[in-house]
Amino acid sequence: MKVSPKRKFQFIVASAIFSGFIPIAAQAQTKPDTQTPRLDRSEARAMINQLLREGKIMRADSAKRGMRGIGRSVFQGGKIEEFKIEVIGTLKKVMGGGDLVLIKVLDGPVVKRQSGIIAGMSGSPVYINGKMLGAIAIGFGFPKEPIGGVTPITQMIEGALPDNAETKRTASVTTRPTKQHLTTFAPETYRAVKPLAIGGQRFSQVVVSRDFQSSAKGSKGLAMPGALVGRPCNMLMQLSGFSPASLPRLKQMFEPWGIEPVIGTGGAMKGPMAQVQAFSSAGNKTDANPPFVPGGAIGVPLVTGDLDMSGVGTITFRWGKRILAFGHPMFGKGAVSMPMTSAYIHDIFPSYQQSFKLASPVREVGALQQDTEFAIGGTIGRRADMVPMHVRLKNAERGIDRSYNVRLIKDPLFTPMLLQMVGAETLAGAFGMDSDKMVRVKFRMQLEGLPAVEKQDFLYAQS
Repeated sequence: MKVSPKRKFQFIVASAIFSGFIPIAAQAQTKPDTQTPRLDRSEARAMINQLLREGKIMRADSAKRGMRGIGRSVFQGGKIEEFKIEVIGTLKKVMGGGDLVLIKVLDGPVVKRQSGIIAGMSGSPVYINGKMLGAIAIGFGFPKEPIGGVTPITQMIEGALPDNAETKRTASVTTRPTKQHLTTFAPETYRAVKPLAIGGQRFSQVVVSRDFQSSAKGSKGLAMPGALVGRPCNMLMQLSGFSPASLPRLKQMFEPWGIEPVIGTGGAMKGPMAQVQAFSSAGNKTDANPPFVPGGAIGVPLVTGDLDMSGVGTITFRWGKRILAFGHPMFGKGAVSMPMTSAYIHDIFPSYQQSFKLASPVREVGALQQDTEFAIGGTIGRRADMVPMHVRLKNAERGIDRSYNVRLIKDPLFTPMLLQMVGAETLAGAFGMDSDKMVRVKFRMQLEGLPAVEKQDFLYAQS
């Protein structure tokens, strides 16, 4: 059955479990109504050459060992702070044809608080002699010194800047997601032209992976000699309104991409889930108005509304209303349609294993349109295609009648998984799942231009 991309989901649950709608939820997959391709390569290269002539950017091969510059990022609130950096060396083209410039951070909160490169610094722009070199994108686990990797801005522009003149409508989806939808990231190896001397040790290659533990070992499980192992800076999915009990399911969901879901200790949400300590949602942030410029914080929500699930990083480059960020992929899905938000940084959380920024999305400012190997790219003022979802929970005996409204990203793989996660979280938060129950479940899926699909079940739930 062909299904229009525009959908609304409504659940009216008379008791306390959502098992009855899982089979239908598995079919609730769709693509965004429109997809925006990245800028044509010839146009991107013309832009790069123009910026090079104007002295606004520089190529990776112009960055020499010992050169010093500055980086910019937000460490508290919305204030963009500068910190000094020094170039260690450049790892030339190997995997994906991309370069990686290694740097050391010399001062600022990263040094003062001994945090190392922080998750959420992904995209922090680096400048040398006033020219943009690129975005901090790679950090290292258990570092003695704050060393990171910079994705060159030339690769980001050529690989992820959206071309809004070529936006196209997409066809309806008629098939279930298959294995090719599940984009995972194999370790990438960058080989140095000559060995790099860092902290008294020499390294001939850098292995970049989202699975830090497995990528640090060879085929026989031994440590790889002469290898420095790094991973993208933003490996955290920050949650608001989700309880700790949901973390095992969410970890399993994001494991293929090496992304770790975390629940923080920020402001509590308003409404029926106010008892759950979490990052405050965009709607609950009052007068914060962080700047949406290079060095500013950016949020990419998968779920917004009464619950929130967002990845947070840093804006690298802005060209009119188009922006580039992260310096590495989020999921590597190519053309996408996801919200972009400004973000408020409560503070940083230093950790030996991996430091991260405690953050909250503030307000939606545009749409993310490209999620590629070297960056994410989007446009301010655009509206992301989303799926509205309404959940109503009723139990006459306990006097419970609660409603939740969220929006989910439109994606053939993520939409059904997020639908189930939100359903499970709202039910567990309202009723708990600690005893046997008889459950009546109603499911309604409203299709654009077609009759609604409805399903009712009455079943036994053991837990």
